[in-house]
Amino acid sequence: MRAAMTALMSDGMIFSSVRQGGDIEEIMGSLNRSMHEKIGKHMFTALCAMVLNPETSELTFANAGLCEPLLKSGAGVEYLTSPGVTLPLGALAESSYEHRTVQLVGGDVAVVFSDGIPEARSRSGSLYGYDRPRDLLAGLDVSTLSAQGIRDTLLHDVRRFAGSSHQSDDMTLVVIKAESVRGSSAVH
Repeated sequence: MRAAMTALMSDGMIFSSVRQGGDIEEIMGSLNRSMHEKIGKHMFTALCAMVLNPETSELTFANAGLCEPLLKSGAGVEYLTSPGVTLPLGALAESSYEHRTVQLVGGDVAVVFSDGIPEARSRSGSLYGYDRPRDLLAGLDVSTLSAQGIRDTLLHDVRRFAGSSHQSDDMTLVVIKAESVRGSSAVH
């Protein structure tokens, strides 16, 4: 119940902070201070805040405790690390978060996921892990798939791995795909 209340309160605080405006670092700092004051000890909120500029195909993000996003560009796949502090929101009042900006080009795919993906367990107790989503994305021909198709492929692989095991955590997955449009990029 306490985790559900924290999630509900965090959701409202995030919505309110974003509506007030500011850059990503200001928003994350404000959220962190507010959550530190309002949420009890040992309760935190993981958030990877992203701003996607569809005109320039720039993806700006700051990560507070969520799994590092993946970026597939060409044949390579890398984890997108955030500079500076990456503690969950509310952990330390004085944490200040830094952003990173990456330029997406046609065909690039960014994948953001919660820890429910790598922490999914098979019937034997093995973890899905952090390498599997990266390796699956590396082997995927994303040129033939939509963002939704990539998401569905990743989720299907996790569910196939877990089989009939009990799902102990949420599995949140967001896929962003940049497509080439007449010499420029568009993001979906």
